[in-house]
Amino acid sequence: MNIVFVCTSNTCRSPVSELFAVEYFHRKLNMSREQQEAKGIAIRSAALTDVFDREGSPASKHAVDVMKKYQLDLSKHRSQLLTEKMCMEADYVVCVASGMVFKVTEKFPQIKERDNVLA
Repeated sequence: MNIVFVCTSNTCRSPVSELFAVEYFHRKLNMSREQQEAKGIAIRSAALTDVFDREGSPASKHAVDVMKKYQLDLSKHRSQLLTEKMCMEADYVVCVASGMVFKVTEKFPQIKERDNVLA
């Protein structure tokens, strides 16, 4: 399973979603992230643009602080841009911001050919 969470800058909403998903599978399957990846569970997050935050930016301080309350560490996160390859390899592309589905299909129109991938 390959899941990509997408938001505008990949510094708050999508990395938080990514980390919660990794933690969900950790609790459900009793596997570390490395073990999940070895079993084919790849969970990522990405930005649609780098206009507001450059690629490689850390997670926002607020996001890091919120995740600390759940004993989850977001401090090592660095933003990355969504790529066509990510879209085409993903089983699910989950947009975590209003209007993002339209923007993803506008940037990567070939994703429309894949049924039930974009949410």
